[in-house]
Amino acid sequence: MAAGEAGNAYAFIRLGEIYRDGTLVPKNAKKSIDYYRKAAAMGQSQALLALGENYVYQRYGAKFNKNIGVQLITDAAKQGNEQAVATLANLQISGKGLPKNAAKAVKSLTEAADRGNSRAANMLLAIYRDGRGKDIPQNISKARDILVRYEKLYAPQDLARERIVLLAASATSVTDFKELAASLSGAPPAIQSSTISRLRYTNPNAYVYVAQDRLKQRGLYSGPVNGLLTRSTIQAMNKLCQESPSAKRCDGGPLDNVAANLISVLLN
Repeated sequence: MAAGEAGNAYAFIRLGEIYRDGTLVPKNAKKSIDYYRKAAAMGQSQALLALGENYVYQRYGAKFNKNIGVQLITDAAKQGNEQAVATLANLQISGKGLPKNAAKAVKSLTEAADRGNSRAANMLLAIYRDGRGKDIPQNISKARDILVRYEKLYAPQDLARERIVLLAASATSVTDFKELAASLSGAPPAIQSSTISRLRYTNPNAYVYVAQDRLKQRGLYSGPVNGLLTRSTIQAMNKLCQESPSAKRCDGGPLDNVAANLISVLLN
């Protein structure tokens, strides 16, 4: 708290998180909201965005009004917060807090990306790369066009990661997976863990293939490298997890978000 009072707005944001989640202290929605608002008053649009998301996704419970959350996120977007624009579009696509309107969301993202908003461009890419169910079908060709159109908005390493993940989105055969694994191995080491983790969502079989390939190289797996999540693959992943002090994070299974993030780091 002393850091926040001394002018560190990020300390107030962190305190807001702590009281929201009940880490270190008992949960206290009122204190959490107060700290986020203190950070926002110091000019941190990220605090507005975070607080708005807390309302919309009911992290304080159902009694808190989602409309307040949407307004806070809108205010953050007006202050120039790039992520807030993407968040509003996501709410429009999902119909959470805003009327469902995928076409309007895509239009606002495109306009923002054309203005140089890298978060909007990346969300557009992800939408068409992975699809959003019946609302926005997967369209790999359009995703490729989007990445080319906005590639100047990406840092070099981010661009390399997105190209690999896009390659994974269309991978369906062992030959495709092998090409993907080779591309990943040639990528900068700094992005390999995060890229492996992203594969789990875009193409779980590609994620499993990369895991099998790297586990075999380390002598932890002796089965076929085919992208199929077999019992022996799961056992090998669990063995890899046991090497880490954070092994309990793998309790949810190798395709669980938390477990996949840890496994991705360990595979690298």
